[in-house]
Amino acid sequence: MKTSLKYIISGCALMVIAQESAYAIPSFARQTGLKCAACHTIFPELNDFGRSFKLHGYTTTGGRYHIGL
Repeated sequence: MKTSLKYIISGCALMVIAQESAYAIPSFARQTGLKCAACHTIFPELNDFGRSFKLHGYTTTGGRYHIGL
């Protein structure tokens, strides 16, 4: 019993120590003010809105710029 508990604790400690950092860059989320879930279902898979955003030049305006004068 003590041996199996020792293995469980060691395994949990190893999983905590061996975690890798995520290297996501939420630049589009900052650009648009939307959450990552607006474009992604499960990272890096895109949903319909995310595919449209990518196809239209990573803009919500479809690549058209509106300059108000």
